Amino acid sequence: MTQKNTMNISLLDPIGEWNPQIFREFKGRLNNRNVFLGIGASLAIQLLLLLYFWVQLPSRKIELYHPYCTEPEGFCTINWPEWWKDLHHSFSWILVLTLVVGGVYLLVSNLAEEQRRGTLNFIRLSPQSTYNILLGKMVGVPIIIFLGAAVALPLHIWSAIAADFSVPLLLSFYVLLGAICGFFYSLGMLYVFLGGTQGAITAGTATFCLWLSLYTDFGILYDYYMEFQDLQWFWTAIADNIFAFRGFAIFNCLLWIYWIWRGLNRRFKNTTATIFSKKESYSLVACFEINLLGFVLPQINLFPPSTYVFENSIIALALINLCWFMGLIAMLSPHRQTLQDWARYSHTQNLKYSWQDWIFGEKSPAPVAIAINLGITIGIFLPWILLYPIDSKEQIWVIAGIFISCTLMLIYAVLAQLILLIKNNKRAIWATSSIGIAMIFPLLLLGIFQVNPDYVPELYLFTPLPFLGTEYISLNGFLGVVVSHCSIIAALTCKLKQQLRLAGESQIKALLAGD
Repeated sequence: MTQKNTMNISLLDPIGEWNPQIFREFKGRLNNRNVFLGIGASLAIQLLLLLYFWVQLPSRKIELYHPYCTEPEGFCTINWPEWWKDLHHSFSWILVLTLVVGGVYLLVSNLAEEQRRGTLNFIRLSPQSTYNILLGKMVGVPIIIFLGAAVALPLHIWSAIAADFSVPLLLSFYVLLGAICGFFYSLGMLYVFLGGTQGAITAGTATFCLWLSLYTDFGILYDYYMEFQDLQWFWTAIADNIFAFRGFAIFNCLLWIYWIWRGLNRRFKNTTATIFSKKESYSLVACFEINLLGFVLPQINLFPPSTYVFENSIIALALINLCWFMGLIAMLSPHRQTLQDWARYSHTQNLKYSWQDWIFGEKSPAPVAIAINLGITIGIFLPWILLYPIDSKEQIWVIAGIFISCTLMLIYAVLAQLILLIKNNKRAIWATSSIGIAMIFPLLLLGIFQVNPDYVPELYLFTPLPFLGTEYISLNGFLGVVVSHCSIIAALTCKLKQQLRLAGESQIKALLAGD
């Protein structure tokens, strides 16, 4: 080992004493080549950005209107604060996207690779806590990106000062940036522990979500988008000023980082465990739904009452909850070996404990817990629907749509649990594909044959968007769909119980044969 390398390692020794995982990541990545590339790329991007905005500057003798001229006629006096503001705006987009998207991609790819090679199992055997190990991954894997961002900070700070931004405003941006990075990095790790391996997919999803967040943040900051002015959360205006919005965003990031890390800690310690226990899921769902309720509850005070706003809110909530419960099904559904252990164990238990086990058991199937979580969701939003000042007929079709959505979710949950019980190493992929087909295929057929909701509304009640059909359906048609859904749930549940019984019996026979 050269003297230079020895000196570099000695500089990292204090970090290694505090967190050995960070030391391991730093040692593997902070070599001369990576450091040079990180710093070089950062300087090149800054230079290109400065050159781009430099060529946007007007000529001193321009006589036409120019956005950077303070005098539109005659000699042009350059409005430097406006120029620096635009540069800072673009630089902020680049900085956030690089840190979040690049960091998520590297983190997911690294964890997926270590999972595939089995090296993550060796790390689990170390005496370090889960939090230390995963924090070391979060900080260590994207260290070159952090280094490039640190090199870019002087220009970013200088552009903010030159654009007359206040110090508290700049500090709030950096705190928000740190919270956003923590949230998306944690979510990326959770994706890997759910079985995900594609860093590009996670980075793409992060880009979309990040774009929505920055679109709102910069829209409020620069007064570009006036539609955010009325945004409220439990009657608290969160878009009146940028500090209120950023404070709300930071609060939410920290809240969901807390929940994600509970799941990470649980799954890291036991790779066969579900991400959350059933008991935890009830609090998690209540927290998520109450958060959503805060955005729509102030609408009951609208004057005059708006049916258009109400319908759009219902559709938005339905789509958000569709994605949410699909993720919840994945996080709560145990796989084959766990279900076999539970089925074998349940044979030795008294029947009076069976329902308690289905509701709170660590290894029991997920559909009952999903049903309870759906009940929690209905209980949270039903008062808002009933209090909304609209026609009672409108409220009835919305409640009918919610009921159908819940039965569809139960069908998806039982179907997913059945597929996770099959003898196949790719059962998670099969479950995801099957649920995706069950959701998309009916809508695709209706679109191909151009079937309108007012023509055959019953068919739309078998899609993830039943609200499109409940407005036009008759009572007899609705009851027929409800009976169909309940029959499907009953048939799938009977099949699941049969498979669990067979799995438990086969496990017991195998153990007796081994004895």
